[in-house]
Amino acid sequence: MAASINRKEMLSNTHHAMNRPSHIQKGLVSADLKNPSHATVERSDLAAAILLDSLISEAYADRGPGQISRLQWSLLRCLARTYPKEKTPTWLARFVGVSLSPVSRALNSLHNRGLIERCKCHVDSRQINIKLTEVGCETLKSDPLGALARSISKLPKEQRLNLKQSIQSISVRRTTGE
Repeated sequence: MAASINRKEMLSNTHHAMNRPSHIQKGLVSADLKNPSHATVERSDLAAAILLDSLISEAYADRGPGQISRLQWSLLRCLARTYPKEKTPTWLARFVGVSLSPVSRALNSLHNRGLIERCKCHVDSRQINIKLTEVGCETLKSDPLGALARSISKLPKEQRLNLKQSIQSISVRRTTGE
């Protein structure tokens, strides 16, 4: 694939951009990209974002027709790792941060594959709860983010902690609009 052929060069360029002396990396990205939305982004910061995007995209390299989508993987992870184990579609949509419509389509696909089951809520029979099936639990063993998580787990403890704290900080800032 063309993307994998250029990956080595892209990683090298990204590494160089992230490790330039501070007087060089202070240049504004907008000078290169002519994009006012990047006016305050340093080249090394954009290089780090590109590298993160590449790592996540690579984790989902097997995407295509008939494959489990990123949203579907997120829903499976959510069902497996949060309490209670049964969730409403509305709760799932809020948790993953998308509207109900794409979540409903994703849930239909997961249901058709036998990865989830729908059952009536014991408290409110108008509600439908979603839960993982055994096949869904087995499928999660091949979660594409697992390889990335294993790479993170191999980092020295201090680097892992710094990475996690940085990602949490970025997430909070993006959520709060800071």
